[in-house]
Amino acid sequence: MTTRAGARAGRGGGEAVTGAGGARAGAGAGARARVGAGAGGPAGAASATAGSGEGQSARGRRMGAALQRTGKGERRGGRGRSASAGGGLQSRSEARMEGVPRAELLAIVVVYFVQGALGLSRLALSYFLKDDLGLTPGDLSFVTSTMMLPWMIKPVYGFVSDSFPLFGYRRRSYLAVSGLLGAASWGALGLLPLDSAGSVCALLVFSSLGTACADVVIDSIVVERSRNSTALAGSLQSTCWIAASSGGITAALLSGRLVEAVGPHNVFLLTAFFPMVAMGTSFLIEERPVPSSNLDSTSLGSKLRQQGGELWGAVRSPAIFWPAVFIFCWNATPYPEGAMFFFQTERLGLSADFLGNVALVAAVAKLCGVTLYNSVLKDKPLDKVFLWGSLLATLLGLTQLLLVTGANRTLGIDDHLFVLGDSALLAAVGEVCWMPVLVYAAQVCPENIEATLFAALMSILNSGGFTGRFLGAKMTDVLGVTSEDFTNLPLLVLICVALTPLPLVFLPTVRKSLEGQAKRDDEGADAAHEA
Repeated sequence: MTTRAGARAGRGGGEAVTGAGGARAGAGAGARARVGAGAGGPAGAASATAGSGEGQSARGRRMGAALQRTGKGERRGGRGRSASAGGGLQSRSEARMEGVPRAELLAIVVVYFVQGALGLSRLALSYFLKDDLGLTPGDLSFVTSTMMLPWMIKPVYGFVSDSFPLFGYRRRSYLAVSGLLGAASWGALGLLPLDSAGSVCALLVFSSLGTACADVVIDSIVVERSRNSTALAGSLQSTCWIAASSGGITAALLSGRLVEAVGPHNVFLLTAFFPMVAMGTSFLIEERPVPSSNLDSTSLGSKLRQQGGELWGAVRSPAIFWPAVFIFCWNATPYPEGAMFFFQTERLGLSADFLGNVALVAAVAKLCGVTLYNSVLKDKPLDKVFLWGSLLATLLGLTQLLLVTGANRTLGIDDHLFVLGDSALLAAVGEVCWMPVLVYAAQVCPENIEATLFAALMSILNSGGFTGRFLGAKMTDVLGVTSEDFTNLPLLVLICVALTPLPLVFLPTVRKSLEGQAKRDDEGADAAHEA
């Protein structure tokens, strides 16, 4: 099972995690998606042109800012779910949802729950690709990696929904269409007699497109409702985080049992039910129709060019460029997801029910990792937290060698116990490693385009995730690891784990670029004050 799959960027790509791999948090990286993108995995008040960033980055920026708070607070926040885990869950229930109609609050909660509950299909998808389609470990990794493609262009969804109302609405219509697209895709996977990886890839991409678009839209709604009230923002983000976590834990609890009880195809049909529910609640969103007279193609084109120019100018700055390089490389290191899934099911004989329990334990461990960061590590230097967390996770990742060589049994440790413990430790440490990445991304975003730039950084993160999966799949094929031959699996694991800390070489450059930018900002502020 992969070690980074459980925590990555934003949910973005979180839906692409498969099998027991979805339970792991990354040998040295931690990571996903439901970026968010995740994950997943945005910003305070946004302009009309930055609406895309508002959508995609809402949760990520709120989390990032909340994680940086030391008592005096910060102006922006990111993916508020995790931040809420440490502090938001303590918000008074009185910090209440005034300003958010009850029906709309129900819709928001349901959509976030659905985002987490879509993980129900992960284990079923792995078994379907392995048993029904007969894919090799490398091919399985590649097919599941295609689910990350829609998460790589999240800023586009926000700009489109902000600029081109659908049936007169910017939010509810897109949310409904996203739900319909997701339900149709999973329904087709459950009902059609698919026998080629290409058709499965297409349906997985469409399902992920629906999830990513819904993620952007619902984030936008949350930002709009909580923009003018800090208390409401904290309370609403806490509620969203609880809903998403509840959905994820519920999915982990049921996924393995359902695969054994009803089979992958029926699990896909059950998964299709969740986007349908989200589509139904979209009509509870309170939104005024946008008059067609408000649409000006000339203005939209000018707005897009202006935003693109500002974004390009920001990315060229060393204070943005090097953190972006670091974020990409951190997520692009390969990992043997498909190979480990085949090894655990074919060689070790682990059942689907047990792998579902592994995912459940890892989900709880990730919550513990978030709590640890918020309660103990959030005031520590970010680069130090990431450095030591990554090194620790790399060392823990080496424990996979004990499993694939059978050394754990020589030491008297049962395979089941070893997999459970190893997954829990890596999930917790991986989540701790993920927090500084969000904070780094939140810190480098300048005024005026902060939301859009954060969304772009999350897209870069997801692109790195796709690259890591692709490299892992190719390395699996090159080393000849198949469903029957695991001779070179220890070498594959060793190479992947050894490459994990490689992006750390960029940390000093990232730190210097941020410090340099902070110094220039201070000098500019002093000059303005003197003037």
